[in-house]
Amino acid sequence: MTNPELEAIEDSVPVMGLDAKYFTDRDLYRRIVDEVFYKNWLLACHSSQVSKSGDYLTLEIYDQDIIIAHSKEGEIKAFYNVCQHRGHKLADGSGNKKLLVCPYHAWSYDLKGQLKAAPYANNVPGFDSSKICLTEIRLENFLGFLFMNLDPDASSMDEAYPGIRDEMQQLCPDIEDRKYAYHHTADEGCNWFVAVENYNECYHCSNRHPSFAAGVIDPASNPKSKGVIVAIR
Repeated sequence: MTNPELEAIEDSVPVMGLDAKYFTDRDLYRRIVDEVFYKNWLLACHSSQVSKSGDYLTLEIYDQDIIIAHSKEGEIKAFYNVCQHRGHKLADGSGNKKLLVCPYHAWSYDLKGQLKAAPYANNVPGFDSSKICLTEIRLENFLGFLFMNLDPDASSMDEAYPGIRDEMQQLCPDIEDRKYAYHHTADEGCNWFVAVENYNECYHCSNRHPSFAAGVIDPASNPKSKGVIVAIR
C-alpha cells in the first residue's frame, strides 16, 4: 500500500528555515511584538499561586509590567503594575498585602485596583479618589490556569481555542484540582524564533539528547522524509 502523505513529503523540496530578515528586521520585530505579545492569550500563572485574599504576584510581558492580585472580595484581577500618579512601579515579586502602596508618593490601592488614599489629597480641590483606579487587563481562569490578554477586544479563550477545554478535561479529569508545584526558567541567549525553530524538529536529539531520543522519540522514525533537516537561508 502507498501512503499519499508520505509520497508528497518525499517528493517535496527540503524544509527551509525562516529568512534572515525575520531575525533582524526592526519593523518585522515590532509587528511580531504587537501581534504575538499584545493580542494573544498568554499564560500568566496558576490560580493556586494567588489562592488567598491578599496574594499577589508580578510578571512582565515583553515591555509591560503586570500585577495579578486576589482581593478580599475573592476576585482575581490583573492590572498594569503602574501607579496612576507618576507612573512608578507599584510592586515587585510576590507576596501578600492588604494594599498596593506606591513607593514614590505613597498612593495606595486596594487589590481590586481602586485608589484608597493619597497623601494631602484633601488639600486638592476636586480630587476624587473614587474615580481613580489601576488600568485593568483581561484575565480568564481557564481550568485553573490564569491567562491574560493585553487586547481588550480579543475574543474569549473558549472562542480563540474551541474544543481545547474539553480535550484538556478528558486528558486530565481533575485538572482544576491540581496545584502549582514548580517551574523552570532558562535564558536561551537567542532570538526566541531560533528556540522555537529548534524545538520544531528533533534532528539534533540523538546527538544532544540521547536518553530522550531512545526512550521518547525516534529521530529516524521516518528516514525517507526530507523534512527532518531544516536549513538556514
